[in-house]
Amino acid sequence: MLEAVFMFRGRVNRLQYFLAGIFFCLLGVGLWVLGILAIDPAEEAEGILPLLLLGVVLLWIGLSLQAARIRDIGLSPLLVILGLGVAYFLLGIGEQVAGDASLKSLFSAGSIGLQIVSSLFLLLMPGTGTTPDDPMLEPYGREALSSQTRMTQMDLPARSSQSVTSQRYSPPPASAVASARSQAGARASFGRRGL
Repeated sequence: MLEAVFMFRGRVNRLQYFLAGIFFCLLGVGLWVLGILAIDPAEEAEGILPLLLLGVVLLWIGLSLQAARIRDIGLSPLLVILGLGVAYFLLGIGEQVAGDASLKSLFSAGSIGLQIVSSLFLLLMPGTGTTPDDPMLEPYGREALSSQTRMTQMDLPARSSQSVTSQRYSPPPASAVASARSQAGARASFGRRGL
């Protein structure tokens, strides 16, 4: 989870994204309030620098969590975040350039609407669990997976004309499994990612 918070890597499911968002939002607001209360009115300029640094750290954490969530959905985080950044930039420019107050409020409402839609998308869109082109998800490559498939197909007993209910499955001896693995070229491992 810490990898997803600080390094723009990893995946975050919906619940983790929601809970991390609430935690960092409450932490940021709490630290922000404490920082504002601690600012001496005579030395305002010196007290704002720690608050700006806190804002940059919270922005980094927010973007990193969004990238991990977008990756879990199965999209490219770079393209999605850049697309949203361009949309926010254009809405902000439109709000500054617009002369009419009703037009300014329209751009402002568009920015708020985009934020709500993107937040709901990240919260409600189910994750795929895998990204086909992500090399981190297949540490042994497709060849190793296909050799494991061949190995499991070799271990299956041949079907006879008897009914399935009358057959009893007896697992092959460990020596047969080890020899089949060595013939298939697969590593001895535990689970998908190995030991």
